[in-house]
Amino acid sequence: MEPIDLDPRYSTSDVPGKCIKCLAEQELEKCLLELMRAGSDDKALAQRFEMLVSFLKSPESQKLRDESERYLAEGKQVTVRISFEDGKPKYGMVSPHFGHCEQFALIDADEQTKKILRKELVPSPGHQPGLLPQWLAERGVAFVIAGGMGSRAQSLFQQNRVGVIIGAMESDPEKAVLSYLNGLLATGDNICDH
Repeated sequence: MEPIDLDPRYSTSDVPGKCIKCLAEQELEKCLLELMRAGSDDKALAQRFEMLVSFLKSPESQKLRDESERYLAEGKQVTVRISFEDGKPKYGMVSPHFGHCEQFALIDADEQTKKILRKELVPSPGHQPGLLPQWLAERGVAFVIAGGMGSRAQSLFQQNRVGVIIGAMESDPEKAVLSYLNGLLATGDNICDH
């Protein structure tokens, strides 16, 4: 099942924003309409609906809403991901800051066929200066694709012979890798401010 990414935006005088609750409710409404059209045969759509209902009822959704609004107020981009793992809904923020990620997607890909061979989600050992570049290099990581990373971390990755691609706009790790392999990865500014 594909995860659901919600990208809240902070309101300004020119542009109205959307909080994650509003975005989840919009997704739920779209899903309900599609379910009514498709009938009860579409199991993936029914599971998507269940994920959204579960998220909206969850106490975690309020915590994520508060946290995302704090990031937005600081001018940072935020993505909240709703996924289904081991038969249960899982919610989390896709971290805009590389060093603060809760987990990393380690992806093996074939550069010739441009296909993903294996994906493993590993929990972060924590945010300690200088730890992640060596920790990821020891796991055989050749490249890191990130939305934002400080200059010191970039330098430490280079010292550990790990390539760094910064400013990635794609929040889904598999899509980011495939886009990179095909020369289509959209990048922008480094969203890390240190």
